[in-house]
Amino acid sequence: MGKPEAVNLLYDIDNLTIGLRPCSLIMPNAFPICQRGNRNHIIWALSFLKAHQIHPTGTIRFLLPQMENGVLTLDLNYTARTTQSPRTGWRKKRRSLTPPYRGS
Repeated sequence: MGKPEAVNLLYDIDNLTIGLRPCSLIMPNAFPICQRGNRNHIIWALSFLKAHQIHPTGTIRFLLPQMENGVLTLDLNYTARTTQSPRTGWRKKRRSLTPPYRGS
């Protein structure tokens, strides 16, 4: 697949697979690829997942990625959750209403 700057995402509902086809950033529906660390890459594809009603429980890793005719295929049946837990929403810390105790 090389090192594309973006990918087009495809979805096969029958096989529950997601396809990533390399493309340019100026293409419509292109998702940029961001590097995380030395070997890992991340694609922010929440809008794609919502459009196809795919609901992961957090960040997932694909266990059996395969190349088919220049398209990287990711099987949703073979995934593992990463160490990051799903976000439950941001919560503001409460401030104490009573002043701190000061000994006399």
